[in-house]
Amino acid sequence: CSQYVTKDRIKEAYDYGVHIEVSIPLYYSDQDLCENINEIGMFLSSVDKEIPCHLLSIQPSHKYDSFIFNSENLKISENILSQYMNNIYIVV
Repeated sequence: CSQYVTKDRIKEAYDYGVHIEVSIPLYYSDQDLCENINEIGMFLSSVDKEIPCHLLSIQPSHKYDSFIFNSENLKISENILSQYMNNIYIVV
């Protein structure tokens, strides 16, 4: 439910002329990554392909002692998102 509220707020803010930038934390498993980034890209491009998107490399430590971030996720995400958006930035 919260994803729809967020999408509605992004669209509403954009329609009112508010500057929008989106930060996308990347800590998904490989199987979820492509689906999630595709969904985000499709939605954002339906609003405006020029919205700046920041891909964030998240490396949690609390309760994730064995978590290993796959650096390929950044490249995969950038490739997928670039099909939809024009302004993609990687934050490591």
